[in-house]
Amino acid sequence: IRSIESQIEKLEKSILVDQNSKRRLQEQLVTARDFLQKQRRLLNEGAIAEVTYEQERQRVNDLERQYDALDDNIIRKQNDIISLRKSGNCTASNRQNHWAPAVTHSRQRKS
Repeated sequence: IRSIESQIEKLEKSILVDQNSKRRLQEQLVTARDFLQKQRRLLNEGAIAEVTYEQERQRVNDLERQYDALDDNIIRKQNDIISLRKSGNCTASNRQNHWAPAVTHSRQRKS
C-alpha cells in the first residue's frame, strides 16, 4: 500500500507541474494568436510574405498540440490515480477479508 501511496504522490506532483506548464502555455498561446492575427492583417495588406504567415500559423498549431498533449497527460495521470486508489482499496479490503476470518476463528477458539 505504501508503494501505491508513493506512486499516487508522484502522479499528483507531476500533475501540478503539468498544470503549471499548461498555464504558461496558455499565456503563450494568447500572445501567439494575437500575433498571428496581426500577421494575417499584414499578409492581407501585402506587407509580409505568405511563408512568414504560415510559419507563425504553424507555431500556433504546435503550441495548441502541446497544450492538448498536456491536457491528455493530466487526464491520464488522474485516471492512473483513480485506478491506484481502487487497487489500494481492493488490496486493503482483501487483507481485511483475509484477516477477518482468522480473527473470528481465533475468537471462537478462546470461547
